[in-house]
Amino acid sequence: MDGLKKYTWKQLKSSVKKACPKLFTAIEKISPPDSYSLYLGRYPYGSLILDKGIFQVFNEESSLVPINHASIHKSTKNDLGYTGTIPLSLVAKNSIETFLTVKERTIPSSFYGAGGIVSLWRVLEGECSYHEGPLWSISSGARTICMLPKITDKTCYNTLKRKYNLNLHIPSSLTDHWGLFERIANHAEFSQPWSCEIIFFSKEWLNHRDDPEWLEFYYFLLNKAWDDSTFKRNQFIFDFAFSLAQKNRNLKPNPYLADTVKHLIGIGTGGPGLKPATNNMGAPIEGLQRAFIEDYGLKKYTPAIVHSYHFSLAENVPVYYSLEMPTTTIFSPRSSRASSKMVDMRELKYILETFLSEILKGNLMIEKTPLFKIAQSVNYDFYHSDQDQYNEISNSNDLIGFDSDFQTMLIESNDRHFPEFSSFFKGCISISAAK
Repeated sequence: MDGLKKYTWKQLKSSVKKACPKLFTAIEKISPPDSYSLYLGRYPYGSLILDKGIFQVFNEESSLVPINHASIHKSTKNDLGYTGTIPLSLVAKNSIETFLTVKERTIPSSFYGAGGIVSLWRVLEGECSYHEGPLWSISSGARTICMLPKITDKTCYNTLKRKYNLNLHIPSSLTDHWGLFERIANHAEFSQPWSCEIIFFSKEWLNHRDDPEWLEFYYFLLNKAWDDSTFKRNQFIFDFAFSLAQKNRNLKPNPYLADTVKHLIGIGTGGPGLKPATNNMGAPIEGLQRAFIEDYGLKKYTPAIVHSYHFSLAENVPVYYSLEMPTTTIFSPRSSRASSKMVDMRELKYILETFLSEILKGNLMIEKTPLFKIAQSVNYDFYHSDQDQYNEISNSNDLIGFDSDFQTMLIESNDRHFPEFSSFFKGCISISAAK
């Protein structure tokens, strides 16, 4: 059942051990008293745990309200309201996504599965933090998510609309899919119950920075924050290297495409891309696939769903970026000159390959940095659903041989085709480990 409940360390330590063994070991050595409370929150898919900087919790009436709402007990406010945003938290089941929203654009920051720790930077920065304010939101489950085949057939959509009592227009873009999925997943007729579980640490846990007995606990937090911030701490090195490459090769790229290249490199260092869903961690994928086959009436194509996911060389799971679903944190306007996605892809490929070549030739003075390893070890391949007359961009149909996850179905169904003509593939880049 969704809601918020208070626990002691003894009551929740098995959940912590399962999600994050190293954190469990550090806390178990302390043996904290029962007064050091933990709260377990269960949130249905798509609900906002942090809504434009404001922490949201369930009250006794099972309504999701801000932490400072009158219906929330004073003790809970005191325990969990200490950061001005979300408290220190551990994802215990399924997933959450942190993101920024600018008008109709969603920018994923981090996708956390079980073991992910949230609000680390905020609690370690002390009194003043760049992470307070209305910029940030956190969703239960993946926020950056879409279905690949078209779901815009009016007759089919009206059938779906009646079944799930939807008051939403037919989605006009891939970014509209999340709102539709969220409504379907939380309807009484939906076939798959789904929620994320997140453990919140009360403020007592953060009052022992000078206590030797708590050293391992704080060391774990600091080490985790340090590891997670490697690329962001060194962003200026990357910016310098990119500028130097432009100077060396006399590049004058479209600013929009230059920003996209920087973002693609960021994904290669471990930033969030998109991957085909092969399980229910990111969302109730099985139930959504069933809804679009049985209720919407999707006939021909596999109801493949992609959602946010971090690339890792060690894991070696390909992730993707689509020009149809831009997620760059810097968004320079596109050039005023008219150009197709195919033309943009060719230029994008040229800029990226030139930059990587400059790195590998040793012309940017970063041979001893992780960026050199990225240039050596990460492949960037370019796809489009149309045929490229110059054969510089691969056809999206090639992806089925490259990544069979696009055909993954979590429910039994008749043979279906890979949705090669999805708008997602009208300018798609795969990021994968070099073989």
